[in-house]
Amino acid sequence: LAAALLAFALARPQWPLAILGGERHTAIIIDASTSMAAQAPGGGTRLEAAKARAGDLIGAIGPRGSVTLIAAGPEARLLDSAGVDGAPRLLAALEAVEAAGTGSDIAGALTLAEAALQGLPGARVVVISDGALPALAAELDGRPAPLPVEWQPVGGPLDNRAIVALATQNDGGATNL
Repeated sequence: LAAALLAFALARPQWPLAILGGERHTAIIIDASTSMAAQAPGGGTRLEAAKARAGDLIGAIGPRGSVTLIAAGPEARLLDSAGVDGAPRLLAALEAVEAAGTGSDIAGALTLAEAALQGLPGARVVVISDGALPALAAELDGRPAPLPVEWQPVGGPLDNRAIVALATQNDGGATNL
């Protein structure tokens, strides 16, 4: 019996921790691309909606859990990592996130999350994004998923807006568009 219990303990099973309210380590990735500045269906911006969801996750940190906060703008940035005592610091870092720049380095953010959560029990990644990431499928194609990843979409579809025609006219030495 002692040998079986020792083997069980060395295997570090995760289910008792989840059932008994044990450790839960979450990496939250916030899409900080320019598209997140668009209006969300319920009012406010998509980024504001994403911040509200992330704030809820930070508020749910258990006594032995932690949150790692990552912004995925043109470059992925690790903003902060803390347990329940550091929740106010995490919320301040979250509030400072702004939508800027073209693109969102979700693949880089996932790499940062994996590194931060490596070996931690109950680890998961939550990505909060508007999904306006056309190159994401190509970036993640064939990528192994060592941690569970939960995608939480914000916002709705937007009409595509683009310049579809451009003409120039030469008027006596000056070129006009």
